[in-house]
Amino acid sequence: MKINKPSNIVFYQESHWKAVKQFIHQNWRENHPICRKDIFDWQHKGFGYKSGEVTPLLLLSEGEIVGFRGVIPGLYQVPSKNGRMKIIKGGSAPLWIVKKEFRGMPSIRMYAKILSLFPVTTAAGIKVNTSMKFHKKFDFKVLDAMHRYILPLNTEGYQHLLFEKANAEEIRDWMNKGLKSSNQILPTTSPDAKKLERLWENISFPENIFSLYRNVEFWEWRYLNSKGFNYLFFGDPEVNGIIVARIEKIMSEDSGRLDGEKIFRIIEFIPAKGLTALMHLDKELLGFLKSVLQWAMNQGCLMADFHCSSMRFAHLMDFAGFKDQTKFFDKAICSVPTLFQPLKYDKPPINAAFRVRIQGSIIPEINWNDTYLVKSESDMDRPNK
Repeated sequence: MKINKPSNIVFYQESHWKAVKQFIHQNWRENHPICRKDIFDWQHKGFGYKSGEVTPLLLLSEGEIVGFRGVIPGLYQVPSKNGRMKIIKGGSAPLWIVKKEFRGMPSIRMYAKILSLFPVTTAAGIKVNTSMKFHKKFDFKVLDAMHRYILPLNTEGYQHLLFEKANAEEIRDWMNKGLKSSNQILPTTSPDAKKLERLWENISFPENIFSLYRNVEFWEWRYLNSKGFNYLFFGDPEVNGIIVARIEKIMSEDSGRLDGEKIFRIIEFIPAKGLTALMHLDKELLGFLKSVLQWAMNQGCLMADFHCSSMRFAHLMDFAGFKDQTKFFDKAICSVPTLFQPLKYDKPPINAAFRVRIQGSIIPEINWNDTYLVKSESDMDRPNK
């Protein structure tokens, strides 16, 4: 039953923290990592804005929090008709919780407020039966599922991961298609953020890629100073490019044999020769990727995956042995979990959406293959446990 009490929208302030934490506990989930103050502050800090310039939205009724809308501010690069890249303040709004009795117009007002704040807005992991209808109504460009490239790194371990049974010999043949080298490349946790910014501008600006603007502040906020995970950097921005990845341990409540096993998650893949170069086989780049995968195999990881909104990676990933789970979702050999903490098979794939409302000379229609949204978009790569 909806209640006709007056409500108003305010920006989150530090004084709201205890009440926000309690609201999330009661209306979403107890002991969620987002209720850790360091993770909450880090995630909603974003980059490209002055401290506290844009914060999460709260829906208040008679002084009580009845709605919460997370906000992650950021800078976005938007291609223009004259070939120059525009850097625009924008953001994403990941978590949206409203008490049942206040759903309807009050929650719609929260949604409208986000759109008024950001001329460029992105989203990922959108709930299909709820939030998605708003995104489509307000002309977001929607991708039903990011391309998820997957590859076994351990035959028996990968076989245990599958929801449906698959032949071990078939898995071994698939794995050996790509991993034929014993060479490995070692990671670092302290790359030069300025070199990463230069790499990103050099490969994405000429190719008119719509994305978060990966400047120094982005790299420092999103990965180097992450409060959620320890990210690993492979490669050299001035030679072969970089791969940002992490190792994720499985949390399995039902299957003890998988609990604690490791998965290799590739989060960023930025080749020094550019994204267009991915359309042709580059043996050096392929060797770089295989060397990273060999390191992951040596660490005992069962499989590797990489999410991206663009299909530009398809050719290279195929040569490296990966399969696009988006295309082979109904095949037993690709029936790996969608979530590892906790282990779940029934979660929908990560979708994505964006909306650009800028007056002037921007390109009117951006193709998904000219985008670069990965698993760290919005709040898709933060602890779930």
